[in-house]
Amino acid sequence: MLAHGTSTSAVEEPYVSRSFASCGKTGVPGKRNVFIRNATIFALGVALLEISHGRRLATFQTPEDLDENGNRTTMTDSSIAYRLVENIHNRELPNFANAARRCVHCNFDGAVYSLKDDDFRERFHQGVVLPLRQDYDYATTTT
Repeated sequence: MLAHGTSTSAVEEPYVSRSFASCGKTGVPGKRNVFIRNATIFALGVALLEISHGRRLATFQTPEDLDENGNRTTMTDSSIAYRLVENIHNRELPNFANAARRCVHCNFDGAVYSLKDDDFRERFHQGVVLPLRQDYDYATTTT
């Protein structure tokens, strides 16, 4: 609660808000991609790719991402994301690029990929949150 006569800015730090109706939305109801170790973290990787490119992931869809009948499959989004993340280092700062790659591939040097696991959460924090924060600090620091 603000004291009488005080004010605050609407947003002191930028943020991105996105609702995910279904973490594993692939166009094939009831099926999930067995290669995605953690759907929430993969979705964050997709969001980072979309921020980098300024476009939705689906706009990068090619015929190779679809089945033989031209339909989306459980692999469509991961196929697009894996392709895009391979060149992310050419367009972004190293921390951002590495964070996006870690999220898409869920590469955190462990066997457990659940955010309920304390060790995994710490590796995620060290490998994604802190590097993104460093990039944010770098981009917003005035000299």
